[in-house]
Amino acid sequence: TGPLDAVERVLERIARCEPANREAAARGTAARVVGAHLEGPWISKANLGAHDGRHARPFDDRGAKLIDRFSKVIRMVTFDYGDPGSKRLLGLLADADIVPALGHDATLDFEAVDAFESGVRHLTHAYSCSSSFRRRNGRKHLGSLEMGLMTPGVSVEVIADDRHTTRYFWDFITALKPIDEIVVVSDSTRAAGLPSRPGQVYELGGRRFIVDDGVAWLPDRSAFAGSVASMHICFQTLVTKWGVALRDAVRVTSANPARLFGIDAVKNGLRAGAPANLVLLDDRLEIVRVVAAGRPVRA
Repeated sequence: TGPLDAVERVLERIARCEPANREAAARGTAARVVGAHLEGPWISKANLGAHDGRHARPFDDRGAKLIDRFSKVIRMVTFDYGDPGSKRLLGLLADADIVPALGHDATLDFEAVDAFESGVRHLTHAYSCSSSFRRRNGRKHLGSLEMGLMTPGVSVEVIADDRHTTRYFWDFITALKPIDEIVVVSDSTRAAGLPSRPGQVYELGGRRFIVDDGVAWLPDRSAFAGSVASMHICFQTLVTKWGVALRDAVRVTSANPARLFGIDAVKNGLRAGAPANLVLLDDRLEIVRVVAAGRPVRA
């Protein structure tokens, strides 16, 4: 979450890079940039997590112009369905074939039902600032978290870094959701893969954060500020720490997100004629080789 002009600058850069990136990815010399996920600024100030509340805002005409201008770059938007402008936003996302997701929200149960009936089919990083049980005017309500977990056809994200969620969360989620409706994400920051360095302060969206104990924190440790795990670390966590079957770990880290975004290169699986984008692992789940567009990638 940041000022809209800063968001606009990032989207402009992605748009400018897209043609060259597409060609490089086809040659196997670069990773393919699928698009942008706008996790804000149309989120609730009541459920910010590490987001900067100064820039959280209702959806308005300026947001609509941003969506329209960059509809080919944006692939997913996380927003608060309790926002009065959410229905308009959802309509624009549907028209542009952009994945709408609930997260960092104050959505109540009856609003979540309306959201799912209106086309929302995804929940951003479950148990990390999704709206949950609370009271309004003395009455009890579930949030988008509970409603998403119990609604068939709604996929839920899991940050499998063993910090944002642990095996207990995973066991609970899988008791409610089939494997095909779970998408593992790294939620990684610019500090991904870096070791803890006492005193080292990083910056993300205007917020300062530190890295310690395998996760990013706000300096006062009041909230996590994203992950420092790679998808490879998440994959290893699933199998070696959480006891997930290898086949299911592959599905939640590759096939399921590919299906969500319509990425043919992954969702079509291993078959003759399909693009050869592969990660080869040994029996310890360490990376042996990466193949992109049929060509080995040099480390």
